Amino acid sequence: MYKYLACLILCGCSIQQVTNVPVNIPDRNKPINDYEKVINDISIGMSKSKVISILGQPISTEADMNKECLTYPLTTANRERFTLLFNAGKLIKYNKIQNCVEIFQEK
Repeated sequence: MYKYLACLILCGCSIQQVTNVPVNIPDRNKPINDYEKVINDISIGMSKSKVISILGQPISTEADMNKECLTYPLTTANRERFTLLFNAGKLIKYNKIQNCVEIFQEK
């Protein structure tokens, strides 16, 4: 009997009240201003590792032969994207208009 009572007392002491904390959910199509600002720091001829050090890890990476394309989101809903094309590890093109498949299809 005392074992059960001691267990109840000890367990009761460790119970904590959980409070509901409101969570901020961002607007689904809000611009990601950090990317818009740092895009200005990107320039043709940069190495892939330098670009990643500036922008962080991309949301996707695609490759075709010696070309590689990185994609970054510009909005929280990923409706607008920023793509960068590398050839042999050097940045040769970047834009907001084309996706990686379209860039690879260019001659």
